[in-house]
Amino acid sequence: MIDREKVIKALEICVGETDFSVCVEEECPYIGGSKNGYCITNLERDALALLKDQQKLIDEITQRRANDGAFD
Repeated sequence: MIDREKVIKALEICVGETDFSVCVEEECPYIGGSKNGYCITNLERDALALLKDQQKLIDEITQRRANDGAFD
């Protein structure tokens, strides 16, 4: 399971950066944990997975509401 708070914290740090050659390593939860590439690649993968999971949940809730007649 992807840690949503970890992704949010890392994204906030990355968005706050104006110079991509500098990273706040001591604050970034992805620094040092890179097994499959660079930290930003792992962050992107996790963010994408969270978005896909969120869309699945939205679709399931929408379908459940439709089945219950919410849109009739």
